[in-house]
Amino acid sequence: MKFHKLSAVAALALFVTACTPSVNLQVAIPRPSAPEFAVELRADANTGAAPLPVVFTAATPESATYAWFINDRKVGGTRSTLTYTFKEGGNYEVTVAATNAAGETDTDSGTIEVLDEESVTVEQL
Repeated sequence: MKFHKLSAVAALALFVTACTPSVNLQVAIPRPSAPEFAVELRADANTGAAPLPVVFTAATPESATYAWFINDRKVGGTRSTLTYTFKEGGNYEVTVAATNAAGETDTDSGTIEVLDEESVTVEQL
């Protein structure tokens, strides 16, 4: 058996492979982890007197579709922003659910405190 242009290590490996039963080794090479899909709910106000208009924005690391809920009742479309006017006093839980193209879903929630008009007093200087 002749080995041309092979190093001694390569020749030995070839010889050992030819003379021994084969062994199949599988090595898993982990892929770099992708950033986790998450949504962040932002509001331009979190408290105020009724009627209180609030602009909500959902921030995600990639494009997604959105569903908006106020006190567990669906109120909005599928866009990343929602403008909603709270007409009565109370505490309202606002939730956005975002779903990316891979089908991953995340939610984020926040509370809006709306004061009754009668409970808001203005101090005169």
